[in-house]
Amino acid sequence: MFPRKIALLALVLWTAANLAWSIVLATRRGVEPGTAGHAGAHVPDVGAADSTIHPAPEPARRTLRLPDAAREAVLAEMRIMLQAVQGVLEAGARGDSAGVRAAARPAGMAMAADPELEALLPADWMALALSTHRAFDSLPAVGPNATAIAAGVARITSRCNGCHAMYRLESR
Repeated sequence: MFPRKIALLALVLWTAANLAWSIVLATRRGVEPGTAGHAGAHVPDVGAADSTIHPAPEPARRTLRLPDAAREAVLAEMRIMLQAVQGVLEAGARGDSAGVRAAARPAGMAMAADPELEALLPADWMALALSTHRAFDSLPAVGPNATAIAAGVARITSRCNGCHAMYRLESR
């Protein structure tokens, strides 16, 4: 049990370090935090357990220009998903199945019920977003096994990285 907790702690620290580095890079480049660390990257199969980021040319990243309210709604969803990842990891480290379920629920499919926002986003974005929401819904099914929870979170963050590698949000 102790090695699993160390592995989960290492995953949490790695995630926090990557987020911090993305913010540092974003500050230096003057771009939106969360996108700078993976600019020009490509994750070919976002559902794969291998979360390796493969370099790709910068033009592969697509800029989506959204109305301010829609952009803020997307960013709010991203923050909720990041909070859910944190909550799931914390609950998983405690072996708390109910906590995993409670932490994952706000980022699940119930969040993906805004037809007006969905109409503004490309189909491939929506496919990736919906698979991410479904992945959050499936996390509680793994039970209190910290290794399985960490693997589920790794698959989710692979989808996050893939989306950030493909898109950049701007206001219209």
